[in-house]
Amino acid sequence: MGRFIVSLALAYMAAAAISLGRAHGEEPPVDPLREFCVSQAFSPEGYGSGVDQNRCERRYPSLPSPFIFRCVSYLDRGFPTPLDKLACALYFDTPDLEKIAPMV
Repeated sequence: MGRFIVSLALAYMAAAAISLGRAHGEEPPVDPLREFCVSQAFSPEGYGSGVDQNRCERRYPSLPSPFIFRCVSYLDRGFPTPLDKLACALYFDTPDLEKIAPMV
């Protein structure tokens, strides 16, 4: 029991020492590229250019593709062209898009 209390006290002191390095209530630094990439990834229009998309996907690989949102909106409103329907079917790896429509 004594070792547990000592280790708990040491852990508390270490956490307090780490927090002293930062000012109280200090926000993490703002990354303008991250804000740009997140706003573009979640918009149906997508990225402004392929260069922006490649840069964002390399730097933040966990961001979703804007194409997902475009396909979902096409499922709701209808596909403007057969090529758009084929592109979404290939993206979701299914020949029948009506199978995935209930999931969205």
